[in-house]
Amino acid sequence: MVGFGTGHSFLRNTDGSIVPFDPSGAYWSTATSINRSGQITGYFTDLLGYHGYYRDTSGSITTFEASASEYNLVSSAINDDGSIVGYYGEGTLQHGFLRDPNGVITTFDPPNAVNTYAQCINRSGYVSGSYSDSRLFLHGFIRDPAGNFTIVNVPGAGGSGTQSGCFNDEKQMAGEYSDELHVMHGYLRSPKGIFTAFSVPFVHNTKATMVSDNGQIVGTASSLSASVGFVRQASGAISVFTVPGADLADTLAVGINQSGTVTGLYFVDFSGPHGFIRSN
Repeated sequence: MVGFGTGHSFLRNTDGSIVPFDPSGAYWSTATSINRSGQITGYFTDLLGYHGYYRDTSGSITTFEASASEYNLVSSAINDDGSIVGYYGEGTLQHGFLRDPNGVITTFDPPNAVNTYAQCINRSGYVSGSYSDSRLFLHGFIRDPAGNFTIVNVPGAGGSGTQSGCFNDEKQMAGEYSDELHVMHGYLRSPKGIFTAFSVPFVHNTKATMVSDNGQIVGTASSLSASVGFVRQASGAISVFTVPGADLADTLAVGINQSGTVTGLYFVDFSGPHGFIRSN
C-alpha cells in the first residue's frame, strides 16, 4: 500500500511497518501507485511546481518531467514493467504522458482533446483515462501500445459526460458517467465494448474507480451528507461499507486487488484523511 501522510509519501509493508519518504527538495509529496515488485511512482512539489518521481525497490528515487519548460506534472500509475503514466500542464492545457522503463517519455492526446488525463496502465501497456473536448464534455479513452485510441462514451451520458477508471488486464473498464441531471452512475465496459450501467441504491452519486482482473469493481457512493465505499461483484451484487469510527460515514474506497482486498481513505474528527485496508 502506498499513499501520503502529512505531506509525505509512504510505503506500508505487508507486516504493517510504514516507511515514509520524499524526493529530495520536496515541500510535500504523494505516492500514487505501486506495482507487484514494489516500484512506486508519485509526484511532489518544490519552488518550481509539480514533478513526477519513480522509486525503485532499493529506495532510490528518480525525478522526471514531461516537458523541459513546464513544471506541472502528476504521475498517476505504474505497471509491472515499470512504465508510468500521468498528465502534465502546458499553459492552460493538460496532456497525457507515458514514461517507459528506460525513462523515455512519450506525450499524447486523443483526437479532439483539449485536456487529457491519463490515469491507469495495465500489464500489457494499455493506458486508460479521460479527456475533455472543446465543449468541456468528458470522454473516456483507451490507448493501445501502438498509440491507437479507442474513445469510450457511455450511451445516454449527459451532464459532464463519461469518466474513465482503470482498464484491467482482462480488457474490462470501469468508471462513471453523468446523466442529464448531473447524477453520477457507475459503468462496466466489457472487452467487446458492451456497457453495463449500475448505481448503488439509495445514494445520489456512484463513482467507480477500479476494476480487478476478476471483475470486482470498487468505488465510492455519496449522498448530500455521507460517502460510503462499495464493492460490486462480477455477478452484479453490490455491498457497501464504512470504516468504523469514520465521521458521517465518510469512507472513500479507491483500490482493489485480485483477492478482493480494498484500500482507501476515511475521515475522523476533521483531523484529515486516514488510510484503511479492508480484507475480503
